[in-house]
Amino acid sequence: MDPEADPVQRLAWQLRRLRERAGSPSYHALAQRAHYSASTLAEAAKGDRLASPAVTLAYVEACGGDRVGHLVAVGDGLHALTEGGMHASRRSIS
Repeated sequence: MDPEADPVQRLAWQLRRLRERAGSPSYHALAQRAHYSASTLAEAAKGDRLASPAVTLAYVEACGGDRVGHLVAVGDGLHALTEGGMHASRRSIS
């Protein structure tokens, strides 16, 4: 996964990193906290498509992360994709 490739992969990379910092809980454990299925959460971190804001925020909360920062990252990704460009904001989200 290349976080510089496009906004979708950047967000997925950030979600994976957040999960690692949370101690790498299983997706089953995250699902219990986030109230989304393990497969939905795993898909969010896969990087094939941009996760919805609701799923992203649930994932972030389940990992104890910054909701606002990740919502901004989702918005940046959507903006970059809808503008036809692949230039998301380069700020780091933690």
